[in-house]
Amino acid sequence: MSRCHRICTDFLVTFFVFGSLLVCVQPGTAAELPEGVMPPDAVLRPAPLAGAEDSTIAAMVDEVNGDSIFAFIEKLSGEVPVQFDYGEYSIVSRYTPCQISRMAAEFLEMCFEAYGYSIETHYYAVSKLHTILVQPAGVSLMGGQYGHIFITLNTSEWPRSKSGIEMLDETLYGCDYVSGDTFVAVGTAGTVVRSNDGGLTWTATVTGVSSRLEDVTILAGGTGWAAGASGVILFTTDGGASWSAQTSGVTEAFRDIAALDELTAVAVGDAGRIVRTVNGGLTWNTVTSGTSNALAGVYFIGPVGWAVGASGTILKTTDSGLNWSAMTSGTSANLKDVAFLDTNTGWAVGTDSEIIVTGNGGTSWTSQTPPLTGVTWRAIDVVSSSEAWIVGFDFYSGRAAVTTDGGANWESRESTVKGGTANVVAVKEGTTTPEEEMILGGHYDSVPSNCDDAPGADDNGSGIGVIVEAARVMAQTDFERTVKFVCFSGEEQGLHGSDAYAARAQAEGTQIVGMFNLDSVGWNDDYFRLFSDDYSAWLGDLALTMAGTYAPTLETYHWWCPTCNWSDHYPFWQHGFEAICGIETWDPTPPHHHTAGDTAGLLDRTLMANVAKISVATVASVAGVDTTGSAGIHKPAQTGFTHRLSKVQPNPFNPTTSIVFSVAAPGRITVKIFDPSGRLVRTLIDKTMPAGSHSVEWNGTDESGRRMSPGVYFYRIQVGPFAENSKLVLTR
Repeated sequence: MSRCHRICTDFLVTFFVFGSLLVCVQPGTAAELPEGVMPPDAVLRPAPLAGAEDSTIAAMVDEVNGDSIFAFIEKLSGEVPVQFDYGEYSIVSRYTPCQISRMAAEFLEMCFEAYGYSIETHYYAVSKLHTILVQPAGVSLMGGQYGHIFITLNTSEWPRSKSGIEMLDETLYGCDYVSGDTFVAVGTAGTVVRSNDGGLTWTATVTGVSSRLEDVTILAGGTGWAAGASGVILFTTDGGASWSAQTSGVTEAFRDIAALDELTAVAVGDAGRIVRTVNGGLTWNTVTSGTSNALAGVYFIGPVGWAVGASGTILKTTDSGLNWSAMTSGTSANLKDVAFLDTNTGWAVGTDSEIIVTGNGGTSWTSQTPPLTGVTWRAIDVVSSSEAWIVGFDFYSGRAAVTTDGGANWESRESTVKGGTANVVAVKEGTTTPEEEMILGGHYDSVPSNCDDAPGADDNGSGIGVIVEAARVMAQTDFERTVKFVCFSGEEQGLHGSDAYAARAQAEGTQIVGMFNLDSVGWNDDYFRLFSDDYSAWLGDLALTMAGTYAPTLETYHWWCPTCNWSDHYPFWQHGFEAICGIETWDPTPPHHHTAGDTAGLLDRTLMANVAKISVATVASVAGVDTTGSAGIHKPAQTGFTHRLSKVQPNPFNPTTSIVFSVAAPGRITVKIFDPSGRLVRTLIDKTMPAGSHSVEWNGTDESGRRMSPGVYFYRIQVGPFAENSKLVLTR
């Protein structure tokens, strides 16, 4: 039985009771649509009758609070700062390529953890990858689009480092190890960045050129070269700390460069160009390549070298690059890089997911099965006869893969690249069928495309605010199926986060019984729209019934619309899962859509509260409230976004006072005293504490035990993402 038919069967009784009609029809064909636009072939489904209230669901719905949603969005959109362990910051942008987007993900993790959820952060690579360097014993790194650099010591996880250039128009194309803890990477607009701490931090180096740099090669003694567009060649003798220009004598772009020793180097590029120096770059001479095809990669082991390029071109030299002969590659792909373990064993990679290997120095080549199709493999590094790494990109995002058996099998590894491109997943495990999952999701990223001003309060802070509020009111109730609250990134660049999540779920055989996606639900309350495809109509009808039952004041409609492909529900359809999308009225298009004007002040708290009620009721209905024993009794949810203090006594005080507070879930708690100027006077608590009531005394002294002067002071309690400030008066 197919998943669609099994799920439909599961809910036939429910729909009979609600007087609704369940329809499964033939799949539709997706078409490109502007975001939020309803196509002319969308079919309005008749509204089912409102159902009888469930007491547990009604209790959760009653606790939904529009003010709580709004207070959360103010912080997510950067209008109110957030207190992190490392300081107080405003999340001014959630544009996925920016480093600050990782701060937004961390804030979401804090919120869900404060409500008692476990977190399954799902990383994936959005930035296109262009370069990789793997060291068996030491730091390895990869880099690419948006100036992103990812480093690792064990190749099992690749967290992002701070490249020092993270600009949206910057790309890193090449990197190399110098010595000790020093690395160098090069890229767009003459960019060179250098790290002296093993890749943890990077600083930009002045090069004096604005041309794109494609590759860099540096020897252990510090001598090296960088090459790039317009025939540019730069020279360094201090490991990339400073650079001087050399004259190549050509205007074609160089794509790769290799240093043989401190005097000898070879660069290759467009139009089959190969240049060579044997005097440290004082002069560069063009040598005959025998081809006019663009050359993209070059690699040397001693005097033996190989160059690869367009239309499957492979050249070989045995005299340090002076003379070259053509080899037969057996492929017509545009080869982008080449690397050898020794003078016999090597690989070349390129477009059309091409991976070829040789065991006889390049005399003959054999194609290997790639882990993915439609990929341009941009770079390769060979570790041993069995292990090699490749990186590149497809139309949507960066890709990485590894082989540990000489290329007989290649494994995709982009999911291990942890660079701020993360889906945040909060999990409430089911009690009886935890393997079956119901998802409430939406994207937390925002546009316009910059790192300084992309508040995205409506699109899609509103959807995420509803999701977090639903998680709050559902936290204290048990469900038979597992409930996951998923906040996707990368939606604005092409549904990257949801596609990666759904693809992984399909590959792993995850039993997702339904997915409810929320996208822009806070601005126009004329009516609320639900969209479904052929197989998810049951879920749309259920959500519509929940709207009539628990949010009757919000006019809600359900359309059958299999061509509505502009939000995070769509990848779930593509990967075989049933999903629906909920979105506000888009008539007219929101004037603040995808602008810096998408701020929290435009949002409708009542609309968001009603959408939260529909979401809670729908997810709870699918997940199934566990009614065994006392599990099905709904316990009051934690307070909203701001925790409340119980009491402070006495106040005013002398010589001591007690601050009494309570928390609903375990977490890290800090209690600090400040003077009126904001200067920290004393930290009373800074540790993880259990749920329940707690108290701490302050005796009017600072950290050194010095008695403070009488006057007004302030205390601040921080519980995960929740914080509250209030006043204390120390008397004489």
